[in-house]
Amino acid sequence: MKHLKVPKERASEVIRKVREKGLQARNYGVFNDGTYVYVPLEGEGSIWDSEVVDIEGRPEKRGETPVRVSGSFDAIGTIAVIKARDMEKASAMADSILKGGSGIRSVYMDTGISGEYRLRNLILVAGEENRTSLYRENGVTLKVDLEKVYFSPRLATERLILSKHVAEDEKILDMFCGVGPFSIVIARKQKCNIVALDKNPFAIELLRENIAMNRLAGTVIPVCGDASEYVKSISGMDRVIMNLPENSGSFLSLASGAVRRGGLINYYENLDVTSLEQRMEEIVGMGLEIVSKREVHTLSRTESMYSLELKKT
Repeated sequence: MKHLKVPKERASEVIRKVREKGLQARNYGVFNDGTYVYVPLEGEGSIWDSEVVDIEGRPEKRGETPVRVSGSFDAIGTIAVIKARDMEKASAMADSILKGGSGIRSVYMDTGISGEYRLRNLILVAGEENRTSLYRENGVTLKVDLEKVYFSPRLATERLILSKHVAEDEKILDMFCGVGPFSIVIARKQKCNIVALDKNPFAIELLRENIAMNRLAGTVIPVCGDASEYVKSISGMDRVIMNLPENSGSFLSLASGAVRRGGLINYYENLDVTSLEQRMEEIVGMGLEIVSKREVHTLSRTESMYSLELKKT
């Protein structure tokens, strides 16, 4: 039967996505050979740049079968964040999640993002009232407090991909660092120097804890400040990371000024197809070369998050 063949460091993110989309084969389990993890699939298809192999499946051991959850959710350590149209659906999802054997102890419904620090508006649906958790991805551990900072696990694969492209001794500006997922994943794998900037003081406080919690090859310098002012004093960077997908466009000229000629900008924005074309025209008009473009994930029927790697010419 068909299985996704995934390197161990990417396994948790891919497994989560497969299960969210209901693509894992029923009654068959995930297994590994020490190097790769194999995820059984229902039907055909290659997803998330993973190889599909045809091998013998391993039936799950009989016993209590975890309840299959209908609908997607973000798993952040012991916390699940779901989006649902009403509390009845949210309650049904929460019950399934808590019974699923995933270690989730708190389930919240996300009713939107608001405020200066882009915080999730969360309503406890089931489980413990606790918005702080340790979250693990790509070999690092991050402390997250959803009451005080915004965090999404959905860019775990993106962070891993970028970490593999960073060269030794790069000087990097992480413009909207949050609790540091990009900075820490990169610095764990590569000897580099990162200025990690965010205007949310609670995010910077957690970033300091996360730096201390992980063994890093590179250096991460936390800075609490507003990018619209602080970045004006920055120049000569080899790379700038712009993970503010709702509003990255308004900071692009600042990022261009901060990066050296020949340097790179890793740019993320939520766009529909028409807006993407317009944004790409603007980028070229600013003297930036579009090195690559990828759809990271879909947000709705018309909108997706896009990743653009830009070079200053």
